[in-house]
Amino acid sequence: MNFMQPAMLLGLLAAAIPIIIHLINRQRAQRRAFPAMEFLLRSQQKLARRLRLKQWLLLALRVSIFVFLPLALSLPFLDCGGAAVGIDGRLPASVVLVIDDSASMVRRDGVDAVRDVALRQIRDLRTWDQIAVVFGSDTPRMELGDLTDDHGRAIEIVENTAIYPGSTALDRALAAAREIQQTSQQPVQRTVWITDLAVAGWGVAGFDPSMAEGLGTLEVVDISDGNATNLALTELDYIEADDAGSDAWRLSASLQAWGYEAGHAVEVELLVDGVPVGTAVTEISAEGTALASWVHTFAAGGAHTVTARIQDDDGILSDNERQLRIRLDQGIRVLLVNGDARAVQYNDELFYLERALGASFEDNAAATVNTVTADRFSGSELSGVDVVVLANVAGLPATTVTALTQFVEQGGGLLLTAGDNVDPARWNNLFAGLLPKPVRDITRLSAADDPDVAIKSTRLAELDARHPIFRVFSLPGGESIQSVMVFAYLLLEPAPVDGARTLASFGDGGPALVERRLGEGRVLLLTTSIDYDWTSLPIRTTFLPLVQRMVEYLAQQGGTTVTQAAVGQRLQLDVEAWTPDRVIVLPPEGERVVLLPEDGQVLFTPRATGLHEVLVGSGDSESAVDSLSFTANIPPVESDPTRLDESLLLQAQTVAANSRPQTETGTELTAGQRSLWPVLLFCVLLVLYAETLISVRRRLWESFRRKRPDLEGL
Repeated sequence: MNFMQPAMLLGLLAAAIPIIIHLINRQRAQRRAFPAMEFLLRSQQKLARRLRLKQWLLLALRVSIFVFLPLALSLPFLDCGGAAVGIDGRLPASVVLVIDDSASMVRRDGVDAVRDVALRQIRDLRTWDQIAVVFGSDTPRMELGDLTDDHGRAIEIVENTAIYPGSTALDRALAAAREIQQTSQQPVQRTVWITDLAVAGWGVAGFDPSMAEGLGTLEVVDISDGNATNLALTELDYIEADDAGSDAWRLSASLQAWGYEAGHAVEVELLVDGVPVGTAVTEISAEGTALASWVHTFAAGGAHTVTARIQDDDGILSDNERQLRIRLDQGIRVLLVNGDARAVQYNDELFYLERALGASFEDNAAATVNTVTADRFSGSELSGVDVVVLANVAGLPATTVTALTQFVEQGGGLLLTAGDNVDPARWNNLFAGLLPKPVRDITRLSAADDPDVAIKSTRLAELDARHPIFRVFSLPGGESIQSVMVFAYLLLEPAPVDGARTLASFGDGGPALVERRLGEGRVLLLTTSIDYDWTSLPIRTTFLPLVQRMVEYLAQQGGTTVTQAAVGQRLQLDVEAWTPDRVIVLPPEGERVVLLPEDGQVLFTPRATGLHEVLVGSGDSESAVDSLSFTANIPPVESDPTRLDESLLLQAQTVAANSRPQTETGTELTAGQRSLWPVLLFCVLLVLYAETLISVRRRLWESFRRKRPDLEGL
């Protein structure tokens, strides 16, 4: 037994007062024989025995008063630990339901198992109990964040909730429950944690029993029933199958097993766009892993959704399926028009450009490049092309220019680069409908082999760092673009042109890269050459990323390509290539999400598994973009069924039961303690009643007997 006000125990000293008075009353005067009284004394011996018994009873009762009263004022209590629920079961309680609603909670009975457990807890409450509900996903949600006696509202929330197919942040969920319990005025506090006790839910830091502080009595409802077995699809990937034909792709699915013996056979089904196309049988290795693979030829190009599926009823159900978005035509198709072909390879106008485009892009495969000389370019080659590069082309037939203009207006991209073949007057005449700005003249600062080239040449000075072409150069190391020397460049007319803007300038103020919007397409004019004749750009490290980003921008393909993501993972989608007013994400289920771009990017966090289609919108028009659409799967960490150490759980329950914050008066008990002072006060009342009854009983009887003479002999 413990005391909340131990100083009051000093009052126990008062219990000696009745004893002292009793002893004093026992002192008697000197005895003298009085014959007349002997007869009376003998006749009253029976009465004397009764009086002595009465005196002893009165002494005991009066001592009890002075014992019980200080004990009650000292507020004694019993520490009952885990038995508090049974002892304090009749007292009002504040109950916080902490529901782990992550992907790993979907077991054999699915979502209903979690929902039924939560509903049972709510329906078992008494009418005077208060309830709050917290969900423990990676962004904890206090759906019922204030304690309330509206149990119907709690039932409605639980019935309408669905399992979140992402990860958990149980430490933050318990912290939210603690904040709610701190507002409780109820004598009993309980926190009911509905979980599968998976270690993975606590992240790298792991579970610490101190996280349960302030939760009152912590009850754990384990919906997994101790089952630590699971078979999960953890990865889905694809590569070109070089040994099976040019149109064939090798698809592979990685599996992870917990609690399965080596050699266990697993059947994996493959679906393409929802249609079953094959089944592979694999076996679990000694390390608990397995790999299933298929070779598949897609009937058409474009984007496809691939799904791998297994049957595992004993473990977690939400990881039995995994999806992947495949884009077969993700490479950019580029047509290079060579205006200065040379027999010596490294002197050719396209020597550096062809090699830069032949390298793999950051997020896509290498571009598909076709080359044609200027005199053989007729415009018929534009079919199926994304970007055309006119490299130092002196001129083209009018019909070819017309076809090229239509190509750009319909969404194609055009890159114009300068060189010695460029005649300003002729360019202005032929390409007036394509040029971002008219050409005034050619500025020649130096020759490439001039000893003083470093002094005479100019350099790139001003870049639009927010533009997708130059955004990478604003990162550490990107300043190397400013070391590029330019020996000559085209000087443009300063007059503004609709849809034209300067993206980069030289140190002397001349334009370096100018853009123009034309219909649905774009035109870029690089005012210097694409080879080493007018600039050192091709031999600098910045040449490769600069050229690839210009081509990507002209092809209107984003710099960020996501094929599969994890639920709860924040994605950054680059949409600058489309310059949209808004970006629309269509989840597999639910309402569309409208996002506003900022600096050409949008941030989005998927909250559901499956295919997420992405649309870009400008004005009243919206169009789907396959290169931005992606699939979302559950986080692989949710597949790990390894359970929390039970000793840690017991420690947490002890910490929770003994850590309810005290009020200012220090008279509040935790949920694991039972108060004794009401019982002691009740005992004081009983003793006072008995003492009063014994004290006045004799007088009442004598008065009653005087009124009833017929009772004189009794």
